[in-house]
Amino acid sequence: MSWLATQPTPGADVHVLPVDDLTAHDENDTCTCGPTTEPVERPDGSIGWVITHHSLDGREHHEHA
Repeated sequence: MSWLATQPTPGADVHVLPVDDLTAHDENDTCTCGPTTEPVERPDGSIGWVITHHSLDGREHHEHA
């Protein structure tokens, strides 16, 4: 089981998505998985967002950091 980080264009929000989950995830902050949104300071001082989607197969509860 793996994860994929996507950023459609430089400077855009980053989405962290579970690969081959039980359902497809919408790359937005209103995905049905209830993603977590975290602000991240960019090198230029502006704020970007990392949107971490939750798996429906529960993989994050079985993985170790």
